[in-house]
Amino acid sequence: MPYKGKISPEEKMEVVEAYLDGEIGSAEIIDKYGIVKATFQCWVRLYKTRGPEGLIPATTTRKYAPELKIKVVEEYLRGGVSLFSLCEKYNISNHSMVQQWIKKYNSHEVSKPQYEGSDIMAKSRATSIEEREEIAQYCISQDKNYLEAAAKYHVSYAQVYNWVKKYEQQGLSGLEDRRGKRKPEEALTELELAKRKIKELENQLLMAKIRNDLLKKVRELEGRRR
Repeated sequence: MPYKGKISPEEKMEVVEAYLDGEIGSAEIIDKYGIVKATFQCWVRLYKTRGPEGLIPATTTRKYAPELKIKVVEEYLRGGVSLFSLCEKYNISNHSMVQQWIKKYNSHEVSKPQYEGSDIMAKSRATSIEEREEIAQYCISQDKNYLEAAAKYHVSYAQVYNWVKKYEQQGLSGLEDRRGKRKPEEALTELELAKRKIKELENQLLMAKIRNDLLKKVRELEGRRR
């Protein structure tokens, strides 16, 4: 029958030491305490890297530098390494923390620098039509590496993605800034109103596609490790 109640640090130390001494198997421990394999693996890793103190809950939450978070996430996304090995390598307390970093990275909540001092997922900034053309041309010349272009020109991934798409479809005219020039809906013809609605839906689908493409990459990499 699975163990009920909170597992004390002392109990964790005892079972981990017994496991490392070969006195008990991981399956028996997992069954006895009603925990998942990942949790027990975390106990073992903490014990190995920090000793018994690693199993004592911290009184304060450890903070990790943004540079370390990005380094860990990008190393994971390149493939060939597990979350647990990264936690052990960089002395990170919990693999679920890295999973959160990955989600934030791919939802653009974390900056993704590719070069020193760059900030790929910086907030959108104002640009001239000449600059937008230069960025679109550069991105196309680099096999549409949106992340690299965003880093080089300090704009957002979404901006580069949109500019390239518009430039390929409409040329330079597609990069014109038409903000502030919208007619009120009551002044539009039925055709103009329909076109506007279609454009709004296209923009929504575009942003959804960006998110889905990034999430698919993470899922594919995670699937290879199972």
